[in-house]
Amino acid sequence: MINYEQFINKFPTTESLENEYPVGKKFTWCDGYKYTIVGYMIDNQFKKKGDFEHLIVVKFWSKSGHVWCYRIMNTFVFYSTVELIEREMSS
Repeated sequence: MINYEQFINKFPTTESLENEYPVGKKFTWCDGYKYTIVGYMIDNQFKKKGDFEHLIVVKFWSKSGHVWCYRIMNTFVFYSTVELIEREMSS
């Protein structure tokens, strides 16, 4: 599993992550739903030592509720989970 320092070295900016995971990219999440990346944003409210909270916005279609559901995640949590899912699927 990737640690936070490795993540920052690989993706020093939100734009570098967006190049690998562009808006519109579809993927299967660990809950079995197919998600679509909607956008990226920075939450300035939680600044720590000059850092910003980089967030990713995703959506999925809820089969049970018949509605679009949106989720906002920290980019590190998103990437580390995607990495784990891909590793599991390849083994």
